[in-house]
Amino acid sequence: MLWPILHYRVDLAEFSRRDLSGYLRVNDHFARELHEVLEPDDLIWEHDYHLIPLAKALRERGHRNRIGFFLHIPCPPPEILTALPNHERLIPSLCEYDLVGFQTGDDAFNFSRYLTRECGLHSHDFNFVLADRTIRIDAFPIGIETATFVRLAQRAVRLPYVKRVLFSCGQRLQVSRSLHRRGTLGSA
Repeated sequence: MLWPILHYRVDLAEFSRRDLSGYLRVNDHFARELHEVLEPDDLIWEHDYHLIPLAKALRERGHRNRIGFFLHIPCPPPEILTALPNHERLIPSLCEYDLVGFQTGDDAFNFSRYLTRECGLHSHDFNFVLADRTIRIDAFPIGIETATFVRLAQRAVRLPYVKRVLFSCGQRLQVSRSLHRRGTLGSA
């Protein structure tokens, strides 16, 4: 149910109490396993919506480690997040992270609005101060250095392996065109 809601597709969401309890159980299992190996100075960095409640489960076990979270998919505005059954149980559990990162500034703003509107928290420059710590919310766009990849691709064309692959693809392409002309393959 999380994937559709977080992608603004409330119409595709299927809600089940059993799914929520299983989701929380899996996160608790992860926390239990981590509890056995974590050292006090370990930094924990969690990615994506699959483990949203993980920090809360770790905090309940007494861990005060720095914990970060990054959401790789959109974060819709509070008007959509509140369509999620038990949102008041799940979404605020992100407050157990020290840093919550998003792909875009809009996503960070949407989450910040949720915390303000639904949790009554107040921020200063996307920092929410709780009793014992501060939660930082920010955007960290992910991308690649396209110019570097273009240079690598241009150099790779000269490698013997790449030449063989390109030759092989060219031969297949010629055979495919020949079969199309003869009518052996259906039209594209």
